[in-house]
Formats: sequence, structure tokens, C-alpha cells
Amino acid sequence: CYSYGAMRDDYAVMHYGFLPPEQDPPRMLMIDHYAFNSSDPSKELSEERFAGTPVQMRSERDWLKVVLREVEGFADPVRKNPGQDPLYGMLMELRQRRIRALQFEIARLTSAIGA
Repeated sequence: CYSYGAMRDDYAVMHYGFLPPEQDPPRMLMIDHYAFNSSDPSKELSEERFAGTPVQMRSERDWLKVVLREVEGFADPVRKNPGQDPLYGMLMELRQRRIRALQFEIARLTSAIGA
């Protein structure tokens, strides 16, 4: 059995064509992680959740809210039956995982800053 370690869902789909088992609590996708750097996309990302001053946490939360609105508002131009197209189904599951991870992190940050 192969171990893919701490591979994030978006990386697994993009590079290997599969979704690893879903984590609980949900993990942020690589592109949504606070330490992601598009200039160095292969850099391993920490499993640590975002932490900082209340102002920094509020700023991160507000940014994640913008990302969540964009992801939720994306109009699916294909609208296939996920059961009939495995690739489409995997991409739709990735989208749902992203939404759940964003919602979780937004709630966690909101709770941490008390607002």
C-alpha cells in the first residue's frame, strides 16, 4: 500500500487523478492554504491552522469568505450527472470538499476572534 502523506486534495486530483480519503476536520486545499505561494507550489504546507493576532485572523477570515462566495457562486456550465462521468464526479466532490473546508475554517476563525 502506498502512502501519499499529507497530500492535499487539489494536488492529488491535479497530479494523480484521484481524491484521497476525506479528512475530519476538513483540510484546506493547497490553493486556499494561508501559506500557499504560487511561485513555489510544490512547497509542503503546514498542518497548523492559521493563527495570529485578532486583526490577522479577522483579515484571513474575511478573505476566506470572499473565496467561499466565489466558489459557491460558480455556475457549472456542464451540469452532468456525476454518476455517469467519474472525472466530473471527482471534480464536483473536490468542489464540495473545498466548500466544507472553507466553511470550517471561517467558523473556526470567527470563534477564535469572538466575532
